[in-house]
Amino acid sequence: AGVRERKRAGQARDWMWQEIDETLRARFRGDPGVAARLHAVEAAVVAGDTAPAAAARALMDAFFGRAGTAGKA
Repeated sequence: AGVRERKRAGQARDWMWQEIDETLRARFRGDPGVAARLHAVEAAVVAGDTAPAAAARALMDAFFGRAGTAGKA
């Protein structure tokens, strides 16, 4: 394949991932468990009371319905 075809293929792959990212982010933010906690968790991160990684885990646990699993892999 030529340079142009490789570039287009790369752009198509990037577009696919952009669509996935946008859909997952929208579903994540729209999830009732996440939505109920999001403002408080963000505020705790901004205030320095919660580490960003811990906040992300807590919200992911809410999204996946894993209450009380923070810190467990």
